[in-house]
Amino acid sequence: MKAAMLYDVEEVYSQSIMTKMPIIIVEGVDDVPLYDRICNSKSKRASVFAVETLEGFGQGCISLIKAMDKVKGLPESKFDPQDFIAGMIDKDVRDFRGEIPRNDLVFVLRHYSIESHFVFPDILESLLAYSTRTTSDLRSPALISSIADCVGRSFEVLYLASLEALKGALDPTYFSDVSYSYPYGRVKDLALIKKIKQKEADLLNFAELHGLQFDLHSLRMMSRGKWLLSVFCEEVERAILELPASCKAGAVAKCQFCVAVAHEQCLYKLKDGISGKNLKIFAMQHTDMPSFDYIRSKVDSMYEAVHGL
Repeated sequence: MKAAMLYDVEEVYSQSIMTKMPIIIVEGVDDVPLYDRICNSKSKRASVFAVETLEGFGQGCISLIKAMDKVKGLPESKFDPQDFIAGMIDKDVRDFRGEIPRNDLVFVLRHYSIESHFVFPDILESLLAYSTRTTSDLRSPALISSIADCVGRSFEVLYLASLEALKGALDPTYFSDVSYSYPYGRVKDLALIKKIKQKEADLLNFAELHGLQFDLHSLRMMSRGKWLLSVFCEEVERAILELPASCKAGAVAKCQFCVAVAHEQCLYKLKDGISGKNLKIFAMQHTDMPSFDYIRSKVDSMYEAVHGL
């Protein structure tokens, strides 16, 4: 019964041609609403399908690439498949391994994964507005920049852990203490962190060989996106928790309650129930950020090509 309910990839492609609606294939169920928001934020530009809903294919990037290979292998016609269908896959470490798919129907993300795109300075003001009662004048560019600097400095352990994972992924003879398969909680283990720091000099040499450095760009390239976003949101929470004391001391623009010496009502205080996990969920609704523009441009170009026929 289940197999009879699955879509046939050739029929999906044919339907795209008939309806002039591009099709975006994604790796799994969680990607469907994300890419739908990215692709269709202003108007309907594409339909989004998880690869596991296609007959003969499971979830994940390998199945997605195989599905695009099947479309690529269809008899040639007057239609260019690139105008009608694209499979979106996480970059992972494919570029470091020289394993970028040659199929031009496969669109590889610029960063490690879709989660990596949410770790962007542009989102900080929205996170601050969501998690505090600050007014727009308090959320100044100077404050946002200060929070960004504070959060950025806290990525050092993650940077080393990610280099360790990357080295293990590229060199099968290297015994790595960190694997990309690890859940985020394991990366925070103090004993593991101690081991990684003992390797710091070697890991920094490895980074230099691969053109990596301690900045957000390199982290988005080689740190597992789920790790990066979790650290980012936890550190944003930590930075916000320090703001009421800064407001009281006058280290940031004083809110009206601290001016009135009613410090317990400080507008910088974190709202009840807000945590790094809440911030992560909220952040992942912000698919309107510039970091997603290149994905939107791809979908827009497909839509415009289809409707220009």
